[in-house]
Amino acid sequence: MDGQPQHDRKPDVDDVDERDAAAPDADGAYDPAPAADLDADEAMVRDDAPRAIHLDERGEPDMSDEPHDELGAVTEAVLHPEHDELKKGNAWVRWGMYAVGLGLLLACIVYAFRKLDWSKIHAAQAWQIWSLLGLAAVAIFLNAVMFMIATRPFEHDERKRIGMAEWIAIMGASALLNYLPKVGLIGRAVYLKKCHGIAYRGSLLSMLMVAGGTMAVYAVLVAASLWRDAVDGVWWAVVGGTLLVGIAVALPVIAMVLKWFKVGEMKRGMTGGLAIWTLARLGDSFCFAGRFYIAADLLGAEVTFAHALVLAMASNFVEMVGPLGFREAIGGWLSSRTGMTGAQGVTVLLIDRLALTVIVAILGFSCMPYLKRRLAEASGVEAPVGPPAIT
Repeated sequence: MDGQPQHDRKPDVDDVDERDAAAPDADGAYDPAPAADLDADEAMVRDDAPRAIHLDERGEPDMSDEPHDELGAVTEAVLHPEHDELKKGNAWVRWGMYAVGLGLLLACIVYAFRKLDWSKIHAAQAWQIWSLLGLAAVAIFLNAVMFMIATRPFEHDERKRIGMAEWIAIMGASALLNYLPKVGLIGRAVYLKKCHGIAYRGSLLSMLMVAGGTMAVYAVLVAASLWRDAVDGVWWAVVGGTLLVGIAVALPVIAMVLKWFKVGEMKRGMTGGLAIWTLARLGDSFCFAGRFYIAADLLGAEVTFAHALVLAMASNFVEMVGPLGFREAIGGWLSSRTGMTGAQGVTVLLIDRLALTVIVAILGFSCMPYLKRRLAEASGVEAPVGPPAIT
């Protein structure tokens, strides 16, 4: 209105140019352009665009700028629970469980040393040692493949996708950091946000999809193995048919989840990608079962590959939901129910832990300088979409 005082008149959207819309505020953060200037597609891109990351007084990423929708609230609670006043005790619980896990791991080591005849370990052949290490290395590669596929819906630029070599480095470093509670999860999410503009809720959702798919594949493998008690032609027919049906069901479910949470989008080739993901998870399961089987053979314990597969899946499930040390304790107890002694079951998982730790340490420490350099470069480079990711 012409008669309205200038200091009281609210500016129209047309009065705000793009420079003013993208100007930093007092805190150095960038405000997104007005919603009225964006069409539906641009608004969705802007919703997923990288936002400024501030550091709090502890020097940790402050994720309070994440949208507080359903998944955004879960993201903040998982990656940064200190923001919730009701969850201040979570850190004590997390570190307390970690201490309990370390105690269980130490108890398993002492128990194995006291109960087991180590003469068989001393007689281990070279092919057994190299097979354990090789299968552990293949498992890291397959996990990189799975997370590369699971994260693809949240990548902004198809021409700048995260390469396989970088994903191997990410998984090696995060696996090493996961020897401390929650550190690997946070490190991977912050790296993807800072270097590739992938929102924290995208990282969390990709992790949840990987976990859900893993549980589904494990359920099929365990059920088929318990039913057949052998990995034969019928076993493969049942597992293969069930997994094909699962892929067909999972595609619309993934599309619905992405639409529901308004993050990411279905990309071309997702059907093939999901099939590759399923094969990678199946291969990773066989790697774990193979390490279990070889370690049991090294100790002179008689176990079928079907039993090794069931025990490996059960032990890996425990590791997914529990801290370090719980897998050895619970998995060793479960192994004692299949004809192995408790000491043999615990030692099998300790041998597997040792082989995996050797590979993770070599890969993780060797990749840390590269990832650190990428993070340093990203600090001074504009993010692929939207305003700079770091302020």
